Amino acid sequence: YFPVPFIVGIYEFQLNNLSKPLLKDISQYYLTGLGATFHGQKTPHLRSIPINAEIVADQPIAPYDDAVTIIKGKSRIAVAECFCRKAVRLYGKTCSHPAETCLQFETFADYYVENGMARYISTDEALAILKQSEAEGLVIHILNSQKVEAMCCCCSCCCGMLISLKLFPAPALAVKSNYACLFDEALCTHCGVCAKRCTVGAFKMKDEKIEFHADRCIGCGLCVTTCPTEALKLTKKQNDSLYTPPPTVYDTYGVMSREKAE
Repeated sequence: YFPVPFIVGIYEFQLNNLSKPLLKDISQYYLTGLGATFHGQKTPHLRSIPINAEIVADQPIAPYDDAVTIIKGKSRIAVAECFCRKAVRLYGKTCSHPAETCLQFETFADYYVENGMARYISTDEALAILKQSEAEGLVIHILNSQKVEAMCCCCSCCCGMLISLKLFPAPALAVKSNYACLFDEALCTHCGVCAKRCTVGAFKMKDEKIEFHADRCIGCGLCVTTCPTEALKLTKKQNDSLYTPPPTVYDTYGVMSREKAE
């Protein structure tokens, strides 16, 4: 046995118990210590990954780094409302993105369904959610493990992690991504689509020209799939920079606990 983390864990399990007083307490907890702990871990809770291998430039990628492959390999899939969007809407704020975008797999799916937080869906339904999420510019986040027990489709207007990352001077240093964007300025027409798609400000329009800040790229690939001139490519990092996640999320929690004890 081991204690379940507050994020990701106890926090998300309050999906059916959300209230303004609870969210106020959670916000205070986050601002007075939880946030620093969550983002200060050497081993992160979550990782961002590309939607599939097709957008990575001529290089094989690991199955646990391919969102489509992950979904196709699961026998039981459930979908729940996004906790972050539900919380934001509780305060009367608007978010145009779909509510049901939080996917759980296998025993995690069973737990969510048994506790009335999610419903089972087919592989095709899950892939449709993934496709719609990519079209709307949502970042694919997964639990940091090779088994991948859960997957989120995150927007920068509601997701606490993305909102926090955007405040970092160099988000690329705060994540464990095996991919990075390559920008070919010669092919760029400076249309600005990438600047609108990027959730962490890696692309900025200045004097009617696009500037790319590699130290802000988290390797999600959202900019690559919509670049009209193919000026952007997602490339795999050098072997000595690649990150191999622990086998299961329980192994990840074990690693994180040992790091805290050091």
